[in-house]
Amino acid sequence: TILLQRTSNMLYLLPFPSSSTMKAVVIFVMFTLLHFTNAGRILPVNTSSIELTLANITQESDYTFKFLLDSDVPTDGILTVTFPEDQYINQLGLPDTPNCSMTKNLGTAWTSVTCTRNTKIVTFQIGELVRGVEYWIKITGVTN
Repeated sequence: TILLQRTSNMLYLLPFPSSSTMKAVVIFVMFTLLHFTNAGRILPVNTSSIELTLANITQESDYTFKFLLDSDVPTDGILTVTFPEDQYINQLGLPDTPNCSMTKNLGTAWTSVTCTRNTKIVTFQIGELVRGVEYWIKITGVTN
């Protein structure tokens, strides 16, 4: 189940994974399109639009977010992932500039992406994206 809430030029995507091991994981994804009057929508790729390598508490895991867009994103586009305050350790176990990557079209050719972490928020500098293309972004080493 995906809940999408829209306010001005920001979209909030709230996924509720169906797996019993993931029920405690709730991740807010905020997609901000700078200098855009119509933000469009972030569409989940499937029921596994958020994948973890491990779901065990206190263990490090890579988080992969899979999505489509129904509008283009300009060259100064950013994507922000906000982890719930009460479910993750402070700083997420990540350095200020975590290891982040991005790919399009089903995981081919991963590319390093600039991202920063501020408490429990990871912000990706994603640049220009095209509507209708499947994108994957990954944060490596988040402490569950």
